[in-house]
Amino acid sequence: MGLLRNLRVPLVTTLHTVLREPDANQRRVLREIIVLSDRIVVMSGRAVEFLVDIYGAPREKVDLIHHGIPDVPFIDPNFYKD
Repeated sequence: MGLLRNLRVPLVTTLHTVLREPDANQRRVLREIIVLSDRIVVMSGRAVEFLVDIYGAPREKVDLIHHGIPDVPFIDPNFYKD
């Protein structure tokens, strides 16, 4: 955590996975990261809920950028070739 505490620039942390049942040390570490971060980016609505409800993150600090690509219907590429 020394590196994060000594930063003099805004810290944006991206989390791929947020544990629903962290052990005490995992919870402590992520809470400290939340405090030190200016923004937290997660990839699912459930991760937002976990951060707020389990780790006590302020909701206004958490941003959601959905993981993956949108599910769109298949369009035959020949349609665009003409």
